[in-house]
Amino acid sequence: MNRIVYLIGVLALIGAFSSSAAAESYLKVDFRYNTSGKTATFTDQSAGMSIVEWRWTFGDRNVSYEQNPAHTFPGYGTYNVTLTVINANGELHTAAKNIVLSPGTLSPYLSMAFVIPLILVIVGVGAVGLARNDYARLGAIVVIIMGVYFLVA
Repeated sequence: MNRIVYLIGVLALIGAFSSSAAAESYLKVDFRYNTSGKTATFTDQSAGMSIVEWRWTFGDRNVSYEQNPAHTFPGYGTYNVTLTVINANGELHTAAKNIVLSPGTLSPYLSMAFVIPLILVIVGVGAVGLARNDYARLGAIVVIIMGVYFLVA
């Protein structure tokens, strides 16, 4: 009889340490983001126990309580963005990432290193073509130059 009571006690003790409440409190906090200029769109990627609240801090004194917010930052630079979630047990879990916002680069087609020589070549070819009254050849040469320009750039 004592062995049965002892065995029941051990099983109860094991059950107490492996309760489903402990398993349910698992929560992994994560997020991803996309940027465009000074605006970033954030997507919550958290997994685990039911989340009842989201709190985003954007590193510029602004806060959002949406699950998937979009935020426009005051300028370019690096911002530490933090997502804090609260699960159904009232536990806080946090993830943070540094995001870098920078102005987009110019297309190589708009770069002055390409545009100025292109204009000079077109003007030179145009002047020669006009001087010879050879407009068909002038058009073909300009088309070829433009094609080479876009292939190289």
